[in-house]
Amino acid sequence: MKSLIVIAISLFVCVALQAHPAPHSELLLRPSDAAISASLILPLSELELALKKPLPAKEKAFPLLRKYLAERIHPESPDGKKWTVEIGDLELKPDTRPIESDSDPSNPHEHVLSHPRMVIAAALKFIPPPGELISKFNLEYTVIHHEVMSHRTYVLLAAPEGKEGSKVVELIRSFNTTVSIDLTDSP
Repeated sequence: MKSLIVIAISLFVCVALQAHPAPHSELLLRPSDAAISASLILPLSELELALKKPLPAKEKAFPLLRKYLAERIHPESPDGKKWTVEIGDLELKPDTRPIESDSDPSNPHEHVLSHPRMVIAAALKFIPPPGELISKFNLEYTVIHHEVMSHRTYVLLAAPEGKEGSKVVELIRSFNTTVSIDLTDSP
């Protein structure tokens, strides 16, 4: 009888964990003639898991985060030439993105949180070496993925100015942290 109770509890926990919304990161790319501006959104809960400690209050964490991002984001040309990564403004703010869940989307209570999730928003710029095209590059990206194996980062291409929406161009997972980005056919 005791073992049946343990099995029942284990099954309940597994089902409950599957229904839990999984926070993900987003890297939104905006190419220009000379560089790619990028907006990075990192869920604070997943970032703290990756860092193995809670972040200090707001601005005190930013020097640590700048160093961490610089160590974990590496764009390069297809022939291996390294690009420069500039890390601009950082901001701690509530996550206003829709909550992602693998469970039943028809259940309106599935997507409700009692408190907002917090994210770190970072402004980045990827600058290729002189003479290199910005339309094709490889991106080695291990932010959060080096510690949180279930984490996902969606690499998105922003819609042209004046239009809404974005397009997923790659998905980064812990087992696939180097991706090839091809923006050749992008508007």
